[in-house]
Amino acid sequence: MASTRVVPTSDDVPGATIDFNKLNEYGNVQLKRWLECRGLKLCGNRPELLKRCRDVYLAGQQENIGVDGG
Repeated sequence: MASTRVVPTSDDVPGATIDFNKLNEYGNVQLKRWLECRGLKLCGNRPELLKRCRDVYLAGQQENIGVDGG
């Protein structure tokens, strides 16, 4: 029997979707959850979290869901 690999999208994982036009309106918990869903570093102050989120977005990697710890 062949195994099937399921690749989640950001719509499949709670907290994995944010509106980048309103990025500054999100709290640190929401930003960290978004980063967590991508297996990225969660520590740092607010400007660092925002920069990390923007870097992922600008690289076109926002749909790459790697880890869902929630």
